[in-house]
Amino acid sequence: MNLRSLSSRPSALAICALLAAASFGATTLATTSAAYAQDSADSQVSALLDQAMEDYDMLMIEEAEEALEQAVVLAARNNLRTPAVARAYVMLGIVRFAATRDETLTEEAFVAALETDPNSVLFPVYETPELSQIFERARQRARPPAPPVEESTPDPDEPRAEDSPLQHRPIPRANAGQAILFEANVSESVPVFRVFLNHRRFGEDEFTRSEMMPSSNTRFAFSLDASHVRTSQIDYYIEAVDRTGDPLASSGRESNPHRITVLGSGDVVEAPEERDIADITPPDDDLDLEPEDKQGRGFYATLLGGTDVGFLTSGTAPTAQIDREVTPGFVAAFAHTKLDLGWRLTERNSVGMYWRWQFSPPQDFDSLVEGSIDRDAPFWQHEEECFGLGLPGDCMLGIKYQRDISTGAPRFYSSVGLGIGRVRNWLRLKHSASLNDGVCDNREIFQDQQSGVPFCYIRDTVRTGWAHFGFGGGFYVPLSGNLDFVTDTYVMVLFPDTSINVDVNLGFRFRI
Repeated sequence: MNLRSLSSRPSALAICALLAAASFGATTLATTSAAYAQDSADSQVSALLDQAMEDYDMLMIEEAEEALEQAVVLAARNNLRTPAVARAYVMLGIVRFAATRDETLTEEAFVAALETDPNSVLFPVYETPELSQIFERARQRARPPAPPVEESTPDPDEPRAEDSPLQHRPIPRANAGQAILFEANVSESVPVFRVFLNHRRFGEDEFTRSEMMPSSNTRFAFSLDASHVRTSQIDYYIEAVDRTGDPLASSGRESNPHRITVLGSGDVVEAPEERDIADITPPDDDLDLEPEDKQGRGFYATLLGGTDVGFLTSGTAPTAQIDREVTPGFVAAFAHTKLDLGWRLTERNSVGMYWRWQFSPPQDFDSLVEGSIDRDAPFWQHEEECFGLGLPGDCMLGIKYQRDISTGAPRFYSSVGLGIGRVRNWLRLKHSASLNDGVCDNREIFQDQQSGVPFCYIRDTVRTGWAHFGFGGGFYVPLSGNLDFVTDTYVMVLFPDTSINVDVNLGFRFRI
């Protein structure tokens, strides 16, 4: 018996045992680390959801949407399909509907929630009839999660996915503003000549055909430029053809394409590092038109009421006391109503026509002495009141262009316009009581502190115009799908009788 060989056996067994233990420990550690990473990511998703709900309750819509987009991206990176992720998608749909009123974007988020967790429901505190309808449509579209694959003996007569001549893993989601890399592998036995990616953005009817470039004998790839990834959804299918152009194999088809849900705001960022394939997609002249702009056209009517304050410059005579001079200063105006009718060219851009009627109390000419004015002249003295329509007060007619600055709630906007018409401002003039002309009879007499001359106040107005240009802004607060509460401020510069007037208005906008 060899004593050396006997003594060496325990050492070999010990080494084998140590290696087995190390392997088991490494596997256990990796599994534990992966589970811990997923638990940590799920906790982060829950925290972002709580933050978004707080922001939404404070009407911080953009901040809420940003937090939810971070949550869903974090879930995608960690392959999470938990109830917290589903709730984040539900809240994302609610926030997007408040921000854009886009039912398609809202429905896509609800579909993602239901495909993550079929038991998902709307948050009762945020539920509205419109959101409920969209959620039910999403429930009809949502595909149930795939059941777990059970180990079974493969059926030799059933074709396997790996036996398909064209292999491609569908892309379910992508981040807006980031390039998408499409890859396909074609079997060497297939006489493929070219491989094409057929893709279209949401709202488009036709597919754009782009050739996928070979990176090996069997691998083809194409990078869709980030500027194209600016819609809520992208449909696509991949097709391999022979030298005659006849299709040999495909992944997806025109009647049933693959669908990518695009998450995010659509701000273009740098493409990922793996984008090494030339993009030969023909230029799209409509890239600057955002999807919301394609869907935002329609009629609107805005009814406002408000008041006005003006600043008079010198040179404009009062309406009745035409021989008097008006010193520069601030003056009050009467209340008015305003009707604005127009068309939304896009979701952000509108053009319309407005009618402004400023009603005012009648002016009392009976207290004026004979000869101070032409008593047969109308109240407006030299110009017809309200374009001669017989309405007491003054009117304005103009056109206005409006640009929405934000798409959240409230939605802020700016405007610019021009038109014709007049604004009437209220004046209180001093009249000397020492003239004994009867004007100050039955009026309260005051003493001028500087000259000591007694005087009374008489009422008059000044009308400025007949043309103007203006600029302003305000915001909308949605009340329903077609009704908004509006606050509006509009600054007008009137000429040749000059003044600067500021309208402050409140009202409602109805849109179709």
